[in-house]
Amino acid sequence: PKMKRLHWSEEDQAFYIAMYDEKLQRMDRWVGRFLDALEELELMERTIVLIFGGHGDEYFDHGFLDHGTNLYEEVIHVPMLMTLPGVEGSRVVESQVRTIDLFPTLFELLGLAHHPVTGVSVLPALNGDPMDLAGFSETRYRLFTDKSAVVTPDHRYKFISTHDSGQRELYDLVEDPKEQH
Repeated sequence: PKMKRLHWSEEDQAFYIAMYDEKLQRMDRWVGRFLDALEELELMERTIVLIFGGHGDEYFDHGFLDHGTNLYEEVIHVPMLMTLPGVEGSRVVESQVRTIDLFPTLFELLGLAHHPVTGVSVLPALNGDPMDLAGFSETRYRLFTDKSAVVTPDHRYKFISTHDSGQRELYDLVEDPKEQH
């Protein structure tokens, strides 16, 4: 079967997006309660808290809804937040990091011997050192599509290959951040 683009009214789109926003607000409240409980139990001083998105969702940005059908930024560029015991303040990591690097990073933070997992520790990026990591993504969404993508380490260019149709897409994410051309 071939995927078809969705054609929803603006009101229906706004309603669906509002439902998603409500889910995010509910999750935010639960995370806040969890962090408050860690504070009340005096555990924050010895707890690593890591919150990240496994994937984003598309809301009609490229004619589709949800996730799994494409590898555009709205789906693969996800947040990662981390608190570390003894580290005050906040910083933004400019280097591209990847979810595949989470376990190696946690292993290093905990002083554990590295297990045979793919990825590298991103502690250098947390310390402000640039890292040179290319991002790789793939989706094999049901029977609809089979795609792979690579993003250059400087997060400038993205190449998407749709294996089942042979379609190839190349984007300059600085000049075309919404991946339209």
